[in-house]
Amino acid sequence: MTLAVEPPEEPLAIRVDRGQLTTAAMNLLVNSRDACEGRGVVTLKGERLAVAGRDFDRPKLESGEYVALRVRDAVVA
Repeated sequence: MTLAVEPPEEPLAIRVDRGQLTTAAMNLLVNSRDACEGRGVVTLKGERLAVAGRDFDRPKLESGEYVALRVRDAVVA
């Protein structure tokens, strides 16, 4: 298993509960590892997310700037 980290282009300041972020990231990474059965690449990426007005994909978020944490997995044969 390989872990790739893609940091954002610029540092992003966030307000977050460290414990909740750590738990969420670990759950996502463990799920990805299990899905790849230990023979793949798991990519963790942080990126800026701007929400303007009513967003049908994110109805509970108010307008503003956010940071999205994305986890992608791919099996390597």
